[in-house]
Amino acid sequence: MGLLGRQSHPDVVAGVRRAIDAAAAAGLPVGVNAFDPEVARGYAADGVDFLLVGADVALLARGSKELAAKWVPAELCTAPTGVGSCTGRAAGKSRSGLGPVGRGLPNLSGVLGQVTWAGTGQRGTCRVALRVVPGRRAHPSAAARRLGPMRILHTSDWHLGRTLHKVDLHEHQAAFLDWLVDLVTEKSVDVVVIPGDVYDRAVPAVSSVTLLDDALARLADTGATVVLTSGNHDSAERLGFGRALMRAGIHLLTDVPGIEHPVSVQDAHGEVLFFGLPYLEPDRARTELAADGAEPLARSHEAVTRAALDRVRERAAAHPGARTVVLAHTFVTGGEASDSERDLSVGGVDSVPAGVLGGIDYLALGHLHGCQDLTGTVGAPAWYSGSPLAFSFSERRHRKSVLLVDLGARGEEDGAVAVSVERIETPIPRPLTELRGTLEEILAQQDLHGTDWVKAVVTDTARPAHLQEQLREAFEHLLVTEYEPEGRIAREHSPVVRREQNPLEVMDEFLAAATGADPTSAEHQVLEQAYTQARGKREAS
Repeated sequence: MGLLGRQSHPDVVAGVRRAIDAAAAAGLPVGVNAFDPEVARGYAADGVDFLLVGADVALLARGSKELAAKWVPAELCTAPTGVGSCTGRAAGKSRSGLGPVGRGLPNLSGVLGQVTWAGTGQRGTCRVALRVVPGRRAHPSAAARRLGPMRILHTSDWHLGRTLHKVDLHEHQAAFLDWLVDLVTEKSVDVVVIPGDVYDRAVPAVSSVTLLDDALARLADTGATVVLTSGNHDSAERLGFGRALMRAGIHLLTDVPGIEHPVSVQDAHGEVLFFGLPYLEPDRARTELAADGAEPLARSHEAVTRAALDRVRERAAAHPGARTVVLAHTFVTGGEASDSERDLSVGGVDSVPAGVLGGIDYLALGHLHGCQDLTGTVGAPAWYSGSPLAFSFSERRHRKSVLLVDLGARGEEDGAVAVSVERIETPIPRPLTELRGTLEEILAQQDLHGTDWVKAVVTDTARPAHLQEQLREAFEHLLVTEYEPEGRIAREHSPVVRREQNPLEVMDEFLAAATGADPTSAEHQVLEQAYTQARGKREAS
C-alpha cells in the first residue's frame, strides 16, 4: 500500500501509515511501495513484511495476489536477486537506477508488470525486487510513531568498567543495559542519544568492549537510531575506531570534523539534525577549531565550545526548518557536581557559561552524574540525564534516571519547538547508605540497611575494639569505614617538635594530633608510665 518518497505529501504519508497500523492490528501481512530507497530502508527496520522499491500503486493493486502468494517467512529466503529498476517516466523525468533497500535483507524474484505513473497517464514497465523482512510487531512501528513527535531517549555516563570502592559493577551495568533495550522497545523510541563516557577508561577491558558492542547491536535491532559521542574518560580515537564499519543505525561522533556532519532523521514534521560535540580538550581543540590561518583559540572550555556551536549553527542554517539536537559532554555553569566526576579545570576554570549553549532545540548533556534540568539557566531545553548507576557515596541521594524526550513540530508563528521531557528512574542494584553515629547506634540499623552498600562513620569518643569485624558482621556489603570521634577538632598543621621539648609534652602533642583532642588525664597517665619505664630501662643498660 502507498506510494512513498521524500516528496510525498504529509497527508498521504500519514494516511498510509495509519493503514499500515490498521493492517498490522488485524494480523495481516503489510507491504509498502516506495520510490525512495531511503524511505524503504526506514520501513525495512520497522516490521513491514515486504517492500517494493520503485513500483507504482497500480502495480500493487494488480499484483497484490501474486505478491501475497510469493510471501514466505524471511528465514526461508536465502538467494538474493537483482535490484529493482524502472523504465517508466513521470512528468518527463526518468525514474531509474534505484538502489537496494538495504544489504543483508532477503528477497524473492522480481515481478514484471505494466504500471501507470500517478497523475501523468504515462505507462511503463517496472521490475521490482520483493524483499521480505521478519515481522517484528512487539512494539508500534516507527511509521506509526512518527505521526506524533519524535521520541528520543537520552542517557549518558555509563562508565563501563568502573568499580565502586573495588566492587566490580559489570553485572549491574549489564542489567541496566538489558533494561534499557527493553525500555527503548516498550516506549517506541526513535533515537537513542548518548553524550559521552560510555567507558570509564581510555583503554577499556575486553569485557567492557564486548558489553558495549552487544548493547549497541541490540539497540539498533529495535529499529532506533543510536547517536554516540565520546567523553573525557573514554578515548575519542579508540571509541571512534572502525566507525565506518559500524552497522546501519549506529553513529559514532567522536572528533572535531564530525561536528559539521550531523545525523539526519526524518519524522512527520520534517528533519531533525543530531550534532555530536565530543569532550573538547582545550589544549587540543583550540587549534582544530581555529579558522584556517588564524591563531589558536583562547585556552578555555568556553572558547572551544563557543567555536564548535558556531559551526553547528552555521550547518543548521543550511537546513531551513530543521530541528536541532546537540549532544555535548561538558560541565555547564550552574550544574551540580559530585565527587565522582573527573575535574576538567583549565586555568582554574572547569565550566562553560550557560549562555554559550542557547539557540538549540534540545541540548543533551553528559559529564555530570546527577540528573538535572538546566533549561532555565541555558535559556533552551537542556538536561543532564546523569549516570544510570551511583559511582560514589556523594551520589547516594541521586534519583538515577534516563530521559524520554518528545520533540514536536516547530511552531509556525514563533518558530519554537514543542519539547517535553519525562524522567524514568533506572533500576537500582542496591541502595547506597551512609550511617553516622556511635558503633552501637550504627549496629542498631542492621535490619534496615543490612543488604545496602554501606559507608559507616563511627563517632565514639574512644575507638571501639574490633571495629571493622563488628561492622562487617552486621553489614555484608560494607564498603567504607571512617572513624571521626565526636567533639574532636582536626588540626590544620602537624606540631613541630623542638629539641629542648620535654618528651612527655611531645607525646601529648602526638596523641592530640592523632585523635583530634587533648589527652585525658587517664591517657596522660598511661603515657607517663610508659615513658618512665622506657627511660628506666635505658638508664639501667
